[in-house]
Amino acid sequence: MNQDWLTIEDDVLTKCSPEAEGEVVIPEGVRRIGGGAFNDCDKITSLIMPDGLRYVDHRAFWNHHRSYCPSLSTIHFPSNLLTTFFSSLECRMFMG
Repeated sequence: MNQDWLTIEDDVLTKCSPEAEGEVVIPEGVRRIGGGAFNDCDKITSLIMPDGLRYVDHRAFWNHHRSYCPSLSTIHFPSNLLTTFFSSLECRMFMG
């Protein structure tokens, strides 16, 4: 895990570097994942979201080249997540 891969503004994760790979742990204090935050993050295999996360915005995981996240196989969602859009999870594992 490398926190340098993540851009966080206030309490919003706005960008994950395309260099991110393997397991990515979003730190506590992040309450929202912004739209497009994981655009082109093709090498992430696992994503752990903090318990304080409340919102995952539309197309947060959108990949404009393939419209899915080819390596992502595991996502840990916090139990108290308030809102996520199905379209925020355009990963093949969610597309049936």
